[in-house]
Amino acid sequence: MDKVRESGADIEFEYFLNAQLGNQPDTLKSMLSGRVDIWIGVMPFLSAVTPEVTLFTMPYAFDNIDEVKCVVPKMKAPAADLAGDKYKLLAVVPVGVQDVAAAEPIYKPEDLAGKKVRVAPLPSTMAFFGSVGATAQPLPGAETASALQTGLVEAVDLNPAFVVLTGSHKIAKYHTPTNHNYNIGAYAISMRTWAKLDDAQKAALIKAGDELDFAKQVDELAAFDRQVPAKGAADGMETVTLSAEDNETWRQAGLAIWDKVLADTPGDISTFRAKFDAAKSECK
Repeated sequence: MDKVRESGADIEFEYFLNAQLGNQPDTLKSMLSGRVDIWIGVMPFLSAVTPEVTLFTMPYAFDNIDEVKCVVPKMKAPAADLAGDKYKLLAVVPVGVQDVAAAEPIYKPEDLAGKKVRVAPLPSTMAFFGSVGATAQPLPGAETASALQTGLVEAVDLNPAFVVLTGSHKIAKYHTPTNHNYNIGAYAISMRTWAKLDDAQKAALIKAGDELDFAKQVDELAAFDRQVPAKGAADGMETVTLSAEDNETWRQAGLAIWDKVLADTPGDISTFRAKFDAAKSECK
């Protein structure tokens, strides 16, 4: 938003933090109806409106962090096109890697068999953990700590920094760096709000979104994520060391659910996937 102000465009922003206006699904609905002007959230929730972006939520969609930095900016325009007249996508931003944390060490996918795992309410995530024998419990991230305390869940699928910052690591003290998902965020503006803006205001918002250095943000976020486990370690959190074989087992388990999940995904997922695959090829 600072970049918008620097442009001299006559736009004032009023921020509502910490779910003051509701959770992400609720504020997304408010943005679509025009009651909220700009929504900042994650692709998993946006997939409810634009199902094709489910592709970003698939396990092991990216081979490594460098591929994330290269592919995602190339996919901004195709993702924006999918929005149609529902909303206008202003920017994509990194949110961070998803790992597993549990009350006991988890090395292989089968170690989760029979365990209740907190997951996001997504077909891809629920299918992934269900396929390894876990019981997927869809819950908001904010409810994770209490769910662990009450025994509603025994493991979680979350960004490790979030696990530590919410205190969830005091119960789910074993961090397994599965790196099974890299979460992407979005800035989206209501079409009702967009229609009220003049050309200078629209240009400023577009320019600000285009000038965000996605790769730099990924690196900064990774640096932060590396610091957080040290804080967790002071409370007894331990990071599980995975072998190359373990990592490949996790990857194959994730890739195994792709065909079914994408076949059940509404929208033109095949076209979007073709563009995604082309971007990955360009980034090799």
